[in-house]
Amino acid sequence: MDAAFFTHNRTRLREQLQKDSLVAFAGFGAMQKDVDQPFPFQQDAHFWYLTGVDEPDWQVILDTDSGEEWLVAPSLNSYQLVFDGGLSHAQAVARSGIANVISRQQAKPIMNRLLAAKKRVYTIVPKARRVYGFQQNQAQRRFMAQLKGPERLDMSLIMARLRAVKSQAEINAIQAAVDITVQGITATLKEVKRYSHEHEIDAKLYYEFRRRGATHGFEPIVASGKKTCILHAPPATDPLHDWLLLDVGARIHGYTADITRTIPLRPPTDRQVAIYQAVQRMHDHFLTLLKPGASTTQVLMKEAYPFVAQELVGLGLIKKPLLNAKNTFKFMPHGITHGLGIDVHDPLGQPEFFLEGMVLTDEVGVYIPEEGFGVRIENDIVITADGACNMSANLPISLGELTKMVY
Repeated sequence: MDAAFFTHNRTRLREQLQKDSLVAFAGFGAMQKDVDQPFPFQQDAHFWYLTGVDEPDWQVILDTDSGEEWLVAPSLNSYQLVFDGGLSHAQAVARSGIANVISRQQAKPIMNRLLAAKKRVYTIVPKARRVYGFQQNQAQRRFMAQLKGPERLDMSLIMARLRAVKSQAEINAIQAAVDITVQGITATLKEVKRYSHEHEIDAKLYYEFRRRGATHGFEPIVASGKKTCILHAPPATDPLHDWLLLDVGARIHGYTADITRTIPLRPPTDRQVAIYQAVQRMHDHFLTLLKPGASTTQVLMKEAYPFVAQELVGLGLIKKPLLNAKNTFKFMPHGITHGLGIDVHDPLGQPEFFLEGMVLTDEVGVYIPEEGFGVRIENDIVITADGACNMSANLPISLGELTKMVY
């Protein structure tokens, strides 16, 4: 993405905000791993969408009235510069399209003036996700503490809605990520009979992505045997068994793919075939429901999930198609879809309707720990004027075609 893309995104944001306001928020900071080692860094998606800056500890300030913009650079000490380097001001200008790149010291009087003059300040308020037990990146919370004076408004939902409908440039970037992912999985399956352990599959996928200029968009899931029932399976270390589940996505140009296939490594049983075909029907049914203007509530709660429940009845897993944790969601404990873009779970902004230009997943599965068997199928979909297009259609999902790729 070039500077014009990020400049356009900032313009669109200002059009959504009230007058007499400013925007001020921070990107993510580096997280310490061990003494002088940071964890691999990934920028806050909202910050990258507005600036293109992919380095830690940068900040942005926008005046919604005058259109003035400032990109605030981190204060790097000599050790950081020697060991890690840093983004120069000239590079930041070229990347973001923001002409004013300033230091922390230069930013203080500008911030004080704007905070005193404006009625409100828009920022990103980080949300705790306690259900997952994660440690939160504190850079945004620390920066937010400086925003004293005007009314403070969270613009997370505004940003989510801006990002939900993709431009053609974004769709092209996602398609490039999808194509690399399909190529990587295809190349891996052609050689899968040579491998005996999950980590060999993991290594092959990494090689195929990197040699095409991409990275992993998220931590890859390479699972075999009983681990196919664990949604975010633990690291790929175990021997390969009768089935292999790959949930992976390449990232390139700032955007990621997210594709899942479950592949038989040995002749499947009749029961396994029945489960797989039920999941494929769920996938195909959901794809037919996606079109611009369709109600998200109607599609998901009145049509898609009830169809899943009926398939579970047909498999003898539940007796009645009730949508609750003990029935449907016991055997498919994840959503049928999620947004896709900069993040693997990109926000869709709580939409009432599916919109043309949205990119999301068609992700269904059945997991039966008692049988030691789980199946997941996932494709990447863009909503078009005519309905929906499967961006990852070049990678088959039928058992017959997948088996031909392996044998």
